Amino acid sequence: EECGCLSMRICMVVRAALWWLIALRPCVAQPIICRPKRVEICRLCNISLRSCSPCRPYSNCARSAQLETSVCHIGEEKSKLPEFTRCTFGSRRLDLDRVTHSIMKSGYNHSALLPELNAARTISAASFEHAPRVNVGPKAVQEYKIVDAQALLKPLLELYRTRVNSEAAALSDMLLKLMLPHIHLDGKQLQLSDLVFYGFNLERGAYYPDMHWDTDWNMFPNAAGFQLWYMLEEPDEKITGEWGNMFLARTPELLPNDLPLYMRVNEDGSLTKNLHLMYAMHPVMGWGRWQDANLSFEYLRPKPGEVLIFSKRTLHFSDPRPYMHGLKVDRLVMNMRVIVKHPQYGVPFQPNHLYVQSVPKHIKESWAPVDHQAGGLHHMQGIHRWDWLFKAGRGFSPENSSKFNLNGLAEKELSTACLKPEDTAHHAGRWRFALGEKKHKR
Repeated sequence: EECGCLSMRICMVVRAALWWLIALRPCVAQPIICRPKRVEICRLCNISLRSCSPCRPYSNCARSAQLETSVCHIGEEKSKLPEFTRCTFGSRRLDLDRVTHSIMKSGYNHSALLPELNAARTISAASFEHAPRVNVGPKAVQEYKIVDAQALLKPLLELYRTRVNSEAAALSDMLLKLMLPHIHLDGKQLQLSDLVFYGFNLERGAYYPDMHWDTDWNMFPNAAGFQLWYMLEEPDEKITGEWGNMFLARTPELLPNDLPLYMRVNEDGSLTKNLHLMYAMHPVMGWGRWQDANLSFEYLRPKPGEVLIFSKRTLHFSDPRPYMHGLKVDRLVMNMRVIVKHPQYGVPFQPNHLYVQSVPKHIKESWAPVDHQAGGLHHMQGIHRWDWLFKAGRGFSPENSSKFNLNGLAEKELSTACLKPEDTAHHAGRWRFALGEKKHKR
């Protein structure tokens, strides 16, 4: 009788243990993402870990039963992809389409570049087999290479369908670990803990067919950093042929101290070098012919699973040729920006850019007071690499930004760029360069 009672008690204990194991399995399965011992709030969806559904594998989520396994092509995003929630990131395809349409109608003279674009050298991972590492230092210029990262192709394709925040964070970590051997900071080897992810994007299309390096970097003056561009699915050759990827541009006029730039080819074939301050452009220099800037181009033709690593100060633009012929681009690419933290000050930050309007509250609260010895900037201390993964304010357009004083914002942005006096010598011409005026090469 005593044995039977003991046996019953053992069964009850085992049953209770199994029940708790099943109940707690989501957080046990992915402790790196949940980090329950270190934080009480999930960094991805900003809610309590006890109710944070991305802390569990997506296969256990009730929403997964509603999704099909078929590939989602252009125009099908709204019906087949999950909507934006605290646990998933929605599709920005429609917003990006509007941006592309606006650029193509802006008077940018893509036709003048066509002979050079058609003759551009094609590059892929095979072109960089023995290439050196990419310098991601704050003054690095036009440094890039393409490397093979086939191991993450299938997981990223699945992520495009499920769009779960926690999986995006985990895959970002895995991708950056693969990239670390291919980058350096002025000779120093970086670790994953040195990095902060910004602006994860996983969409179809070719969004920005204008020559630039990203305006987002205005928010992080003098910060080291780089960008990743991962090919998941090539453009459909039946629709666009070999067109639809991205061009990289080189010119000796891109300088180590330049702020983000927008290189505009005007209708008369001239070229204007503008400070890229969102919708307010400030001309810095001009040439009577775009050829006078000694521009050269390379065209990306990576295979699925290959990723482009490039320093922040690298001119690039989506292939405009499909849009010039009224064709849709069905290419699928993941891209993101990666900021390198300063070992002493964290992330340098100036909050006068238009994208900052949607900075999440918990990041604003992490801003340190302005430190004039550290460049007169705010500095984010203790920021985790996932804190800004999905919080990039990249949903603005001329239509919905009218409530902001863009011209005043741009002037304020210029005044707080916080470049050292010796860094601004080559920008002196911007004050003499009136809008609409053309200045020939020095």
